[in-house]
This record gives sequence, C-alpha cells and structure tokens, in this order.
Amino acid sequence: MEILEQKKKQEYKTDFDDQSPVQVQKPISMEEFWKIKLENIYYYSKDFYEIVLSDKGIDLIKVSSETVYVLSQADSHEEQKKVRRWVLQNKRLKKLPDVEIINHIGDESYYEFDGDTIKAYIALTPVEEENNDFIDAIIDNAFGEHAEWFRQYLAMFAYTSHKRLPMLVLYGKRGTGKNAVA
Repeated sequence: MEILEQKKKQEYKTDFDDQSPVQVQKPISMEEFWKIKLENIYYYSKDFYEIVLSDKGIDLIKVSSETVYVLSQADSHEEQKKVRRWVLQNKRLKKLPDVEIINHIGDESYYEFDGDTIKAYIALTPVEEENNDFIDAIIDNAFGEHAEWFRQYLAMFAYTSHKRLPMLVLYGKRGTGKNAVA
C-alpha cells in the first residue's frame, strides 16, 4: 500500500522554478499510469479479475474488459489493445494463487502478492469487552485455578472470527457445569 501511495504522490509531483511561481508537472509514462490504475486487476484464463479485500478475507472478482478500459482511460480501439497486451505481459496469472489470511492489529487491511501467494493482512476490529458475573461464576466454579486460561481460550476463539481452535475436552463430576460452559 505504501508503494501505491508513493507512486500516486510521484504522479502529481511538481517542480518549482526559482524564477517563476508556475508549477510544472512531470509527465509519467502510460505503463506507470496503468500500473497505478490497474493495481488490483489481473488476467487469468480469458478473463480479467480484481482482487478485493473485505473484512472477512479476500475475493477474486471477475470484471469486464470494459471496466478495465474505463479504469485505464483507454478510449480508442488501439489503446484498448495496448492495455490488454500490457496486462497480459505484466499481470497474468498462470494459476489461481494460494490465499493466506493473516490477522493483524492495525487500522487498514492490505495484501501482498508475490505471483504465487496472496497474503491478505486483515485489520482486526476492536473488541468490546462486556463482563458478565453469571458467566464468570460458572467459569470459576467449573475451572477453578484454570479459569483465566479458559477465558483466554474463549477470547482467542472470538478474536479469530470463530475459526477452528484446538479441541477442548471438558471432564469432571456430574453437576460441575460442563454443559453450561459448552
């Protein structure tokens, strides 16, 4: 993401002449422009796809060629052929990439793509903690000295969006609250 922001800043970078207050804008090449505008667009098989981040993960969404041409501002048929050729040469996927979801503490989600694997760094939402004396009493009675460990286990389960965690086996005498906890 930082690279994209730097490139956008470079796109609008200006030089000031000491003699005049007029700004002179440095032009960028079409390839650099397409690299910025089509950052999330890839070509696979015979279609264009866009990599989209959501709060749950990452999606590969099929987009029309017209959308790609509008994003790249290719108006004429000749420019559209150039854009298509550039995407084929620079952003073609030989196979669908593996996706690795990584939860991270931060404000924004972003992804890194190395050609084979997409690493999606998903920003975790802040946890709203609510204390419940009834639940605390059940956990304290059922787990005794291990109650704090069990609270951390439950917090991890909730924090990782209910992904499978290692199995937890509850055992004990009848009436000790195993079903109440489960």
